Amino acid sequence: MTIAASLSFRHRLKKTLKSAHRYLAQPHLTHQKMYDHFEDLGLRRGGMVLVHSSLSSLGYCAGGSAMVIDSLLSYIGESGTLVMPTHTWSAVNNGKRSFSLPNDATHVGSIPETFRKMPNVSRSNHPSHSVASSGPLSNKLIEDHVRAESPCGEGTPYARLMEGDGQILLLGVELRRNTCFHSVEAMAKVPYLLRPDKDRFKIELASDDTRYFDVRCHQPALPSRFHEFQEPLKIAGCLRTARIGNGESIVIDAKQFLNFMMPLLSEDSDLLLVRSETPFDVLMEYARNFKSTLNENLMPQ
Repeated sequence: MTIAASLSFRHRLKKTLKSAHRYLAQPHLTHQKMYDHFEDLGLRRGGMVLVHSSLSSLGYCAGGSAMVIDSLLSYIGESGTLVMPTHTWSAVNNGKRSFSLPNDATHVGSIPETFRKMPNVSRSNHPSHSVASSGPLSNKLIEDHVRAESPCGEGTPYARLMEGDGQILLLGVELRRNTCFHSVEAMAKVPYLLRPDKDRFKIELASDDTRYFDVRCHQPALPSRFHEFQEPLKIAGCLRTARIGNGESIVIDAKQFLNFMMPLLSEDSDLLLVRSETPFDVLMEYARNFKSTLNENLMPQ
């Protein structure tokens, strides 16, 4: 063997050993570990859950995205409704004014992209903030999404999930990925969220059904402080966390999240922005009072 061939072999062997080490070192997740994780978080069986996710943060999943989805569907059961964002807002922000419901891929990860292609999964018809959904409440949840006055506010799957006592699962992703922050912004009618005028979109609902809709989209995002709300929401009893794989998951009780956020936004419309003048200690005091009131309401009469 020549010196060059020997060096090449050693280089390939070193790369192979490094890959094997990374594989063995990362967490290995199974159906049972996923089930245990959902129970630790307090995810409700038979409930309605909106899932934001990151496959890479979970570690090694035999079966990949399909295994994660199967674990979720099996856990919530046939009476449960599973919802995932299938957003395409990055294309809209870049000027695209068409949307193919059956064909346009989402840019928010492999788990929702795998889910939207599965049998018995429906997708809402909004060009920037669509969701995919499966379960008995699916059709009601996604109905006429494109006709709502905002991508995430009243009349959208996100608002219906919060009003319907659903849950939000952030599976291996941070709180800032919670789309329902935009829902409460829309419901509070904050002035910075929406573009002043509607844009016309060409939307392919099916292979033989293309229509035009006038849709109001989001303005370019302003610097936010969504991440600062994790501790207040936890103190208030709206949020729980648990470790999984290489990261952490969060479950939020959606109706309590709505009830927590709306009074604050009525006092400070910039509450969720970096420029807000509402200090963190005020949020914490509000959270403690919210928790106290919640406990009083749960006490037997």
